[in-house]
Amino acid sequence: MGEAATQQRDWLTIVNAPSVGGASLIRVIESLGGAAAVVAASTRELTRHGLSEAAADAITRPDQAAVEAGLQWLSKPDHHLLCWDSDDYPALLRRISGPPAALFVDGNPGCLWQPQIAVIGSRNPTAGGLDHARDFASTLTRQGITITSGLASGIDTAAHTAAMDAGGVTIAVNGTGLDIVYPASSREVAKRIRSQGALISELPLGSPPKRQHFPSRNRIISGL
Repeated sequence: MGEAATQQRDWLTIVNAPSVGGASLIRVIESLGGAAAVVAASTRELTRHGLSEAAADAITRPDQAAVEAGLQWLSKPDHHLLCWDSDDYPALLRRISGPPAALFVDGNPGCLWQPQIAVIGSRNPTAGGLDHARDFASTLTRQGITITSGLASGIDTAAHTAAMDAGGVTIAVNGTGLDIVYPASSREVAKRIRSQGALISELPLGSPPKRQHFPSRNRIISGL
């Protein structure tokens, strides 16, 4: 196995650990000196550095099928994992109080470095609200701004679509793993975003839509 694949395997093992936030993972990674050292550590050592026993067990005895699925996903074109120790990790996102340890990216990771404005709003907007979202997104796009939103129905989808219709770039921060599109009504929009920007998520593959995922992903939208 090459060095890059080994690094990917280590990071997938870490980010697949349950019930642990990005900030906690980053602290352990920096304390132990890297992802490889985290994976090589014992359960006792990991808990001593602040991880829960469940998270430590998941790292020392990983779900190999989930790791292999992640490696298979990353082997496909335009699929990436931007890790905390990578130069490609977005600089602005590092500054938030609880940055993700890693980001799964489906699309162009370079667009995460572009000047962005978030356009987000109601899932059940008025007609006037939709018009405002489209106007904001298309006007900002023509000024060279990347539109970032959350792929939700309503305002989010309208903003993504208007940005792409204006020939621009848009980023969707997902509240699921990137092998799941939620809501299902956003599948066609997500397909366009892959070619005109990027779908991103801190959640491992297979993560379903859960209520707590969506407020959490908002900090990534604002951080970008």
